[in-house]
Amino acid sequence: MIQRGFDRFSSLINTASKGLLKIKLTAMRDYDLGSAHTACLRYLYLSRNGLTQNQISKKCEVNKAQTSRVLSNLIEKNYVVSCEGDKIYNKIYMLTPEGQTIARDINRRITEICDFVSGDIPDEDLKEFYFTLEKICNRIRESEKVFFDNKK
Repeated sequence: MIQRGFDRFSSLINTASKGLLKIKLTAMRDYDLGSAHTACLRYLYLSRNGLTQNQISKKCEVNKAQTSRVLSNLIEKNYVVSCEGDKIYNKIYMLTPEGQTIARDINRRITEICDFVSGDIPDEDLKEFYFTLEKICNRIRESEKVFFDNKK
């Protein structure tokens, strides 16, 4: 990535991130939830057999403490239930019927937005874009280790 590309990439990623955050906040406002709940609800919705806290953390790419707070909040609102496991991280979390209704609505809204955003971009172009973006993200993670983990 050349330096000018770095600046453009940073600017575009920041713009996309701010836009996505606003979309999540707006979509979740009707349910008195925050943007952190979006991915959790969507992954639980897509997993009919439920997920453990560890699985949710990995899929959402957030730490276990944040996942625990989100799950506690969703349980408190009766959108999620936990099936007892031998340890806290082995419990299976599933959507309640009310949680399924909300997640279905959120999923519908996000699908509409994604359809609008992708517009007339061919599926093959989107596939290539996400493939390349994933490579860049992986390389950024690697660069953190190479350039910063050994620095004191």
